[in-house]
Amino acid sequence: EKARAPSAAFAAAATPAQLDAAAPEGARRLAATVADLLILVSVYTAMQVGQFQVLRRKLGKPVLF
Repeated sequence: EKARAPSAAFAAAATPAQLDAAAPEGARRLAATVADLLILVSVYTAMQVGQFQVLRRKLGKPVLF
């Protein structure tokens, strides 16, 4: 929560111009705009959850989600 709250607040309050702005230079090879970067962060989190699920199944743990 502590790490995610600031980005969620920014995404909720950002103007279209802010979202259309170029992403920081270090992130541009992954995301062209700030909006693309916000989407990437959420998709990355979902991918990580999926990887945990695969690992849990391989370990014989019950399916949680």
